[in-house]
Amino acid sequence: MKQSFGMAEGLGEAHLWTLENERTIVQVTDFGAALVSLKDKQTGIDVVQGFDTVQGYVDTRGTCFGASIGRTANRTAKGRFTLNGKEYHLFINNNGNSHHGGEFGFDRKLFEGKEEGNSVIFTRLSPDGEENYPGNLEVKITYTLLEDGVSIKAEGTSDADTLFSYTNHAYFNLDESDTILDHQLMIPSDQFAQSDETESAPNAAQGQGEAHFANTYRSSGQISYTDQKPENPERYS
Repeated sequence: MKQSFGMAEGLGEAHLWTLENERTIVQVTDFGAALVSLKDKQTGIDVVQGFDTVQGYVDTRGTCFGASIGRTANRTAKGRFTLNGKEYHLFINNNGNSHHGGEFGFDRKLFEGKEEGNSVIFTRLSPDGEENYPGNLEVKITYTLLEDGVSIKAEGTSDADTLFSYTNHAYFNLDESDTILDHQLMIPSDQFAQSDETESAPNAAQGQGEAHFANTYRSSGQISYTDQKPENPERYS
């Protein structure tokens, strides 16, 4: 089901799609190709943090609630990269780095959306030179309702060599409590990236990382307050 989600200034009308089966309700929007809601019908709990209209997303720029992130997720160190012998310079927006696609990443764009069966498909052309990335990149994000959840599939096709490193930026709260500090977290990974003082990860390819964090969450562990880095929380969106 498709309905209006409000007006996004400078972009036009945003829309909200709802997919539902016997167990789950999923809602997504074409603003940022974002996941808005993921609700368990038996408990009534919505495990994804979101807003009731597009204005909530417009007003919380930088938080990327539920959004599709691109062209590249996370930080590009010093806002530059070299591809095929050419150096590209990106918009600096995070401690001397380029973060989550630049000044106006995918989270601030309005996608084309359509419903097909139990899926909603969002598409957008990221033109050559957008945020100074090379190539015309056709992006396709598919949300599919599953028996007990949702799958997210990202595809990118470019007419030139470029960078494309997608993530979805949903915030989860599994019991709708005021804090997630009573949640258990497990990251079953053998490799992890060590970030530097600017939060970029120059040694990611070597799989280096902070032993405390990796050892804590390689098996299930309770999220601790120190992992929230409260001394400067705006750096960790």
